[in-house]
Amino acid sequence: MVEPISRDVEMFCEMDCYSQMSHDHFYMINSFYFGTPNFHFMRAKENQTSRFSLRVRSYGETPKAPYFFETKQKIEEFSKKKRGYVPIENWSELFTDPGKPQNFTPNQHVHSLLALANIYNAKPTILTQYRRKAYL
Repeated sequence: MVEPISRDVEMFCEMDCYSQMSHDHFYMINSFYFGTPNFHFMRAKENQTSRFSLRVRSYGETPKAPYFFETKQKIEEFSKKKRGYVPIENWSELFTDPGKPQNFTPNQHVHSLLALANIYNAKPTILTQYRRKAYL
């Protein structure tokens, strides 16, 4: 169904720059979602109108820096995403060795995700990967 849908969408929209650059107009999205020992985030999806999720996102067939630390909050039908840029390959050290000096200064969104992960004892749990063809 991708091609017929794409033809219809292209009457009103254009591909985003990453789809335009790709040889087949698709690009890879890699998301590492955080989970808690008691499945707090998953259970919140089932019975709460206000919830959030934590993830580390990267792009490309072979994930590499930069990585984006994202907190996605959903309140009823409204979603808000906060994102912080992490330009280092060993991003997991921000969790495993938080006192280690880094060669970049994390922004407030990276600090927020790290704090929430610590509060909820959340760890990277589920990896999703998919190919996206995006339009604006």
